[in-house]
Amino acid sequence: MTTSHGGTGNGWQSEETHEPSRDGVNRFEHYSTGLGGLLATVIVMVVWYPTLAGVVEPLQALSSTAIVAFGVVSWSLTWLALELFWEWRRH
Repeated sequence: MTTSHGGTGNGWQSEETHEPSRDGVNRFEHYSTGLGGLLATVIVMVVWYPTLAGVVEPLQALSSTAIVAFGVVSWSLTWLALELFWEWRRH
């Protein structure tokens, strides 16, 4: 977030603030929930990989694509859930 200040010279200076806003998440919250979602997804995929590989085996050449797509969708949903929980807990 940038805050503009009036003054002499060119009239505008930009100063970046790292304060958390009341109506959104700050960078730390966003990045930590993303990293937490990624770690949770990797752990689940490592544990369930044999089952997942068996399920997508009939897709033959597209099985690796299906596994990657499952991982990306799982990470996104886990990230979203963690971020929503963080916000719910904060309020």
